[in-house]
Amino acid sequence: MTSIPPLRGFDGLIPVLDDFAASRPSHGSGPTVVLTGEPGEEITRVVAGYRERLIGPSGENLVPHVLVEDRYFTRPSAPGATSDLMALDMLDDIADRFQDTMPAGSGELRLPLFRTCRAALAKDEPRRPKRPDLAVRRKEMVEYLYYQLFERHAPLKWLAELAGPGMLAGDKLHQRAIGLLVRELPRAIYGLWLTRTRRLSWATSVVRGPAKDFLSVAVNRASLDPTVVRRILLMALLKDLDRATRPFVLSKNRHRREWSFVVLLPGPAEDGTPARRLLDTYGRLDLERQRTSALMILATIPVPGRLPSYVVPVGFNPRNPPRPGDTDYRRVANDLRAAVERSPGRSGSRPVHGVCLEATQDEGVRDWLNENWLEPRPNRRRDYSRPVVAVFAPAVAAAVLMVAILEWAGIAPVPVWPGSADCRVETVMTSGDASLQPSRERVGITNGDPSCTLDRPGERRLRSLEALIHKQNEEVIRLSKEGNNPYRTVVFFAPLTLPADPGHIGPSSLLQLRGAVLAQRQANNAAQLDPNKMRIRLLIANPGDRFGHWQTAADRIIELARSDRTLGAIIGISQSRNESIRAIRYLHEQDVQLPIIGSAVTGDAVSTASRDYFQISPRNHRIADAMAVFAHHKLGSGAVVVFDPGDYYSRNLRNDFKADYARTHGRKAILDEIEYSEDSSDPASDVASDICGTLDQAEGFVYFAGRAQQFPALLYGMRDRPECQGQQITVLGGSALTVFVADPNSRLGDYPFLTLYYGAFSDPISAGGNTATPFVTAFRQMFGQEPESDAAAGYDALRTAAAAINRAYTDRGRDPDFDPTVAAEKLRGGEVNLQGETGYIAFDRTYRAPKDKRVLILEASDSAPGAGTVEMDCGQVSREEDKTTWGQQGRSYPCPRVDY
Repeated sequence: MTSIPPLRGFDGLIPVLDDFAASRPSHGSGPTVVLTGEPGEEITRVVAGYRERLIGPSGENLVPHVLVEDRYFTRPSAPGATSDLMALDMLDDIADRFQDTMPAGSGELRLPLFRTCRAALAKDEPRRPKRPDLAVRRKEMVEYLYYQLFERHAPLKWLAELAGPGMLAGDKLHQRAIGLLVRELPRAIYGLWLTRTRRLSWATSVVRGPAKDFLSVAVNRASLDPTVVRRILLMALLKDLDRATRPFVLSKNRHRREWSFVVLLPGPAEDGTPARRLLDTYGRLDLERQRTSALMILATIPVPGRLPSYVVPVGFNPRNPPRPGDTDYRRVANDLRAAVERSPGRSGSRPVHGVCLEATQDEGVRDWLNENWLEPRPNRRRDYSRPVVAVFAPAVAAAVLMVAILEWAGIAPVPVWPGSADCRVETVMTSGDASLQPSRERVGITNGDPSCTLDRPGERRLRSLEALIHKQNEEVIRLSKEGNNPYRTVVFFAPLTLPADPGHIGPSSLLQLRGAVLAQRQANNAAQLDPNKMRIRLLIANPGDRFGHWQTAADRIIELARSDRTLGAIIGISQSRNESIRAIRYLHEQDVQLPIIGSAVTGDAVSTASRDYFQISPRNHRIADAMAVFAHHKLGSGAVVVFDPGDYYSRNLRNDFKADYARTHGRKAILDEIEYSEDSSDPASDVASDICGTLDQAEGFVYFAGRAQQFPALLYGMRDRPECQGQQITVLGGSALTVFVADPNSRLGDYPFLTLYYGAFSDPISAGGNTATPFVTAFRQMFGQEPESDAAAGYDALRTAAAAINRAYTDRGRDPDFDPTVAAEKLRGGEVNLQGETGYIAFDRTYRAPKDKRVLILEASDSAPGAGTVEMDCGQVSREEDKTTWGQQGRSYPCPRVDY
C-alpha cells in the first residue's frame, strides 16, 4: 500500500512526474516542481511518499534520489549554526545520498568538481603572524587539494605513500625518478587542471571582482558571500550530475542513465530555512552559466500566496487559488509537461513550476497509485555489446567498403549514396534482435529515383511505391519549370524497411505511405484547377526498423531544410517510440520549424515533443478509455494484459488501460500482466502458456498492448500449446493490430479459437462502412485493392499538410516563396480544419491532436484482409456529426469523452 495521500486528480499528475524522473526531457533539464495548496500535512506527505515510487518492490533503487531530512526545514537554534552553514551540510548530504542510491548496474557516481570545490571553499584559513604572499597561498591550496584528491581515491593514496618525501630526498637516482614520476608530475598536471582547463573556469564568473582562475577564488574564500559559495557548490554539483548522465561513448552506462537525479523537499520550505536557501539558489541560477540540469526537484510551499517570484504557476493564480473541484488536473499535467519540455531561453532564471493541489481525497486515485509504478529503462545485455560494436566500427566500415566494391563490380546489391540532398541513401548494418546476426537496411532520404531506392533486393513491396512517387515528383518539377506552377515539398518520415529477422510482417508505415501517395496525386490534380493551391512533391525519409537510425534520416531532413526553400512539412512518424520522440525533439532543437504531422501515432507523450508537432489520430489515453468502456459492456470483468516493457507505445497503452479499467472494475479486474518483448528473449510459446493458464483459472479476455509483428507468433503459440487446447480466447488489441488484420498472410481462419477486436482510425471496408467514398474508390483504382485504416491515416496526414501549405500560400498573396514556418503557425492558430477519412480534423493552440477524435473498435473478419464489423464508433465524425453513443441491437451506451 502506498503512503502517498490519494488527492483528487493526482493520478493525472503523477505520470508526468514519473516520466521526468525515469527519463529526462530532450534538452537535458529535469523539472523543478513546487507543490502548494491548502495548509496541512497532505502536500508534505505527497512529496515524502513519492520516494516509494523511486524504489523497486525488492528495495532496489530505480532512480538516484534524496529525501531531505527534517532538520533542514527549521531555522537553526544551536550556537554558531546558521542557515548558510546548514545549507552547505545539506549539499553534502545530497551528494552523498546520490552516490548511495545509484541504481544497480549503472556504475559509480563520481563528483570531481563538487568534491574539489567543497574542499577548496571549506579549507580553514591558516593562522600566521604575517599573511603570506599570493604565490605561497596558491601553492598551499594546490597541495591541500591534491592531498584531498588522494584521500578520495585509494590507488592514488597508495602511490602517495609509496612516493613519500624520502623518495625525493633519496641518494639513489632511481628513488628520485620514482618520486618525480608518481608524485611531482601528477601534482603539476593537477595544478594545471585547477587553473588552465575549462572544467573550473566558470567559477570566476560567479565571483564579483577580478579572479583570473579557480585558485584565485579558492585562496580568497574568506571574503566570499555565503550565497556565492552556495551557488558555486550547487553549480559544481549540477555540472557533475550532467556529466554523469553523459558517460563515455564506450561505457555500458551510456544508455543506463536516462533518469534524473531526484531531490525531494517535503518541507514546508519556509523563508530562512536551509532547504529554502538551496531552493532559492537553484531557482535563480543564471541559465547562461548552467543551461542544462540532470536534477529534478519536488518541493512544497503550502501557502500559494507565499510562492517566490521565480515560481511560475501552472493552471492557477497564486492570489486567487482555485476552489475544490475546479481544477482539471489532466489539463494541468499536460500544461506542466509542455512547460518543462519547452527548451530553456538564453537568459533569465531557471523556470520553477508551481502546481496547486487540493486536500480532497479520492479512493480511485489510491487504487491507481497502488497499481501503477514508475518504470525506468531496464538494464539490457546489449548495453555491453554497444561499446564492443563501437570499438569494432572501423573494421565494420572496412567490411562495408569491401562490400561496396564487390557490389560495384556486380557481385552484390549496391548501397546507394548519391550526392543530391533529396536523394541520399546509405546501407547500414542492423538487427531488431541482439542475438541474431546483423542484416542490411537502407536508411536516409529518397525522391523515388530508381538509382536511390530503399528497398532491399528480393523484396519489391516498397519499390513500386517509390516508382510512383518518382513519376509524380517528375511531373511536379516539369510543370514548375514550364510556368507558374509552384510546389512545396513534403517529407514522409517513418520506418519503411525491416531487417531480415524471422517473424516480421510489413511495417505499418508502408500502408500509411500508400494513403499519402494517393493524397499527393489528388492534391496535384486539385492544384491544376485551382490557382490558390500548390502542388506537392513527396520525399521519403526512412529511419530504419523501430527508428533504429533516426538521427541519420533526421540529419538528411535538416540538410534539406537548410538548402531547399520548398520544404513545407514533415508527415508520418507512424510509431510511438522513445526514438521517434527523440527524432521530433531533435528536429525542433535544430531549428527545423516545419509542421510535423503524425499519421497513425497515438503515444500520449508524442504530442508534447515539439510545439510544431500535430497528429490526426487520437492519443492512447482516449483509445484506452474507449477500450475500457467497450470491455466493460462487451467482454466481462477480467483482463490479462500483455505488453512489452521496453516499448514506449506498449507500456503507455497498458498503463492507460489499467488506470481506466481499474477505475470501473477495481484493481482485481486485472487478472495478470505478462511481459512479451519484441526481441526473442521472451518466447511466444511461453507467453501463450502463461495466458492460457491464467484464463483457465478465471474467465476473462486478453488485452494485447503490443506490436503487430509480435502477434502472429503469439497466435501460433496459442494454437500449439497444450494448455490452450479447447479454450475460446477473446483478444482486444490496440490500433497497431490494424497492420496484422490488413496483412494478406494473416488468415484468421487458421485460428478458430480466436475472437479478435481491435482499435482503428476508420472503417473504409468494414461491414458498417461506406465503401463508396471517393477515398475508397480512388484507392481501389490506384492500388487494385481495398484501403485499410492506416492508409486512411496517411491520406489524412498529407491532406492536412497540404491544407496548411495552401492556407499559408493564399494568406501571403500567393507568393510561392513564403516562409516555410508559416504553415505551422496556421495549424497552431486553428486556421486549418478538414473532413478527413479518419474523422473531423482541427487544431488550436492548446490541442495538437483533434479534440474528441473519432475512435473505432472493430471485430476482425476473415472475409478479406482488413475487413471487420464496427462494434464501437465514437467521436467527431464530421463538423456536424459527433457520435455520443454506441451499441447494437437496440442497446446503446455513452461514448467516452476523454481528450487529454
